[in-house]
Amino acid sequence: MSCPTQVIAVSLALNRVESNIKNKLELKNSELLERKKMDYTKWTLIIVGLIVLVMGVWGLVGTYAGVTDPQWHAALKIVVGLVAVAVGFMAKRE
Repeated sequence: MSCPTQVIAVSLALNRVESNIKNKLELKNSELLERKKMDYTKWTLIIVGLIVLVMGVWGLVGTYAGVTDPQWHAALKIVVGLVAVAVGFMAKRE
């Protein structure tokens, strides 16, 4: 191989390495964004589940400012709230 051919070969190899590094960095950034979205989604699910759970308890007890709810509806809210909180806490974190 002559000198100019070696320079071209090295230049192409460096371009490939640079391209691989850029791709890996972009992948890492997208993974970090996905994790942040997952964290927000997880906490939103937990908070909404707690609100629904409290609404169900208030509807079942019925002592807060005259809040009344059919018992089946209050029980359903409690179950849905518990499921939402459980799913929020059990959500996979990679």
